[in-house]
Amino acid sequence: MKEDTKGKLRRIRDFFWPVLEAKDSDKKDLSISLEKCSFLSDKNIDLAIQAARDFSAREEDRRKTVENKASILIGTFSVVITILLSFLKDIILGLNRYPIFFTATAFIFASIIVVYLSFSVYHATNVLTKAKEGYDWPAVPSFLYNGTREYKTLLFLKIRNSTYANMSIINKKVDSMTMAYEFFKCAIRTVIIFAIILAVLFILS
Repeated sequence: MKEDTKGKLRRIRDFFWPVLEAKDSDKKDLSISLEKCSFLSDKNIDLAIQAARDFSAREEDRRKTVENKASILIGTFSVVITILLSFLKDIILGLNRYPIFFTATAFIFASIIVVYLSFSVYHATNVLTKAKEGYDWPAVPSFLYNGTREYKTLLFLKIRNSTYANMSIINKKVDSMTMAYEFFKCAIRTVIIFAIILAVLFILS
């Protein structure tokens, strides 16, 4: 029962102000060492290397996708802000023509929308911000050409561990994009409510 109450309160909170829940999985080190890695045959290693490369490619596609979405959202923000500022300009220039209640309502809702959009763009910008820890790419490891006998196993480990290290960074980008969309949805809901209020005031007047 308590969990249901907490869930409802969380949904109500997220409706007005989205909050990203912390994930324990992001704090774990998912890398493995050579001692913990064993294969039955060279064929088995080759399959593992291919699987690791495919997984790495999927993660890279995921990164590109979320960054493209962030760029589109930031572009949309500039259009919405232009429209909003134009609307506020008309309100300011016509202060004497509009009732004080209408003017106050317009400024309150416009301010709320700007706050939501600002946080949306803030999170979208975080998606495009270069991670402090940086990405780990296999490049051309020295064990491929220095005569190391376990070069295939080491190659698998390098690709696999690099991908999992990058995955935590990409997950943060995805989380930031999720928050950007949530705040953008809040802004849209506010615009809808504002539009309904304007329609009611117009009908009553």
